Formats: sequence, structure tokens, C-alpha cells
Amino acid sequence: MLTPLTSCTITPSRISGFRLQILYAYNPILAFIGATISFIPILLADLTSTWIVLAWSRTISLSTAPRKD
Repeated sequence: MLTPLTSCTITPSRISGFRLQILYAYNPILAFIGATISFIPILLADLTSTWIVLAWSRTISLSTAPRKD
């Protein structure tokens, strides 16, 4: 079963943990484009690739440790 990325009460719709599904926490040079299933794959692929470029160019900061759930 797929877990929704957003709740129906969030307006406007946002994907809060989207960045956590892109880079592999133990090796941040490994990234996943297209891993998120959606009705708009081209838009999410564009957002994902933009976020990866910002992360790898160190324009945005990355967490230094993997998340423990």
C-alpha cells in the first residue's frame, strides 16, 4: 500500500518529505529520480533534478545523518 505524501488538509498542497526520498542518506552522491509515483511524473522529475543540483552545488544544506524512524 502506498502512503500519501500529503494530507488532504494541507492547502496549498506540499510534499514535506520529498527531499528525503531523493538522496541516499548513507551516501549522498547517490540520488533517485522518478522513485516517487505520481500522476505528474514529468513535473516531479523536474523538481527532483532541480533539488539534486541545488544539493550537490551546496546551495541548500543537507542533513549530516540519516533519519532514524
